[in-house]
Amino acid sequence: MAFKFESQEFKLKFDQVESLARSIIEDDTYAESIKNLANHFLTATRVFNTNLDLSDYDQYIEYSRKQPVSDFVKVVDQALKKYKNSNLESDLIYLFDISLNLINIYFSELTFILGGLSNSISLEV
Repeated sequence: MAFKFESQEFKLKFDQVESLARSIIEDDTYAESIKNLANHFLTATRVFNTNLDLSDYDQYIEYSRKQPVSDFVKVVDQALKKYKNSNLESDLIYLFDISLNLINIYFSELTFILGGLSNSISLEV
C-alpha cells in the first residue's frame, strides 16, 4: 500500500528529518559536507511544507509512492532508527542521502506529469 503525503505518518517522518537538519546546521561540530546535505534537505521543505495540505502530491505522484523502495515513511523511519541507535556519521549521511534521493524521485515524477501541462510547475502545485 502506498503512503500518502497528506498523512500524519509522512509529515512526522519529514518533520523529524527537518528538525535533525536544522540542529546540524546550528552545530559547529559537524563537517561541512554533512551541513550541506542538511541544507539541501531544508530546501525541500519549501515544497513539502508539512503545515499545508499535501494531498495534491498524492494525486500527481502516484507511481513512485506505490513502489516499496520509494516509501518515504518506511525507508526514512528505518534510516532514522539506525542513526539514532548508532550515532555514526555514515548513518547520518545515509539518512540524508536516502531522504534526498526519494525527494528527487518524487520531484522527477511531478515534473514529468505536470511538465506537459504547464510551463510553470510551481504555479500548478
